[in-house]
Amino acid sequence: MRLALIGPRGAGKSTVAALVGARLDLPAMSVDDEIVKRTDRTIREIVAEHGWPEFRRLESEMLADLLDTHAERLVLDCGGGIVENERNRHVLRETDLIVYLTASVETLSSRYHRGTDQRPALTAFGPAEEIRRVLAEREPLYQELADFVIETDRLSPEECAEEIARELDRRGQRKDRS
Repeated sequence: MRLALIGPRGAGKSTVAALVGARLDLPAMSVDDEIVKRTDRTIREIVAEHGWPEFRRLESEMLADLLDTHAERLVLDCGGGIVENERNRHVLRETDLIVYLTASVETLSSRYHRGTDQRPALTAFGPAEEIRRVLAEREPLYQELADFVIETDRLSPEECAEEIARELDRRGQRKDRS
């Protein structure tokens, strides 16, 4: 069972991936976290020194590597921009279930400000306007890829993980410890 969580910054992908992984006894990994570990550099440092194109190249390599290395068992937290690359979309379609976690601009902005996220801005606009613009570009790609969509505005991460488990039950794909 390989699941991929997609969606914008602040949607809860990292937290939900860890909860789903624990629930289903699957390793949970983050593309962004693995890039940071393997390069020994923060995303902010990579982008500052080499630009977004270099980060996107590393992201594509990491996605392919993680899915290849964990060919049968993985819950993958994908960075928000991973869907912008056509090859990444193709690779993601090879997973068993793609879950799109979404939330309103207000919720995403609130979560982004509360967090300790050190990722660089994607645009020259303020956070709320950046979120609106980035969502406008990526929303069609998220929707195109998604097998299942969860609106996280009013759900806790635990409730989101439960929604994913129920969807796997509906599909006859659930293999958890309970």
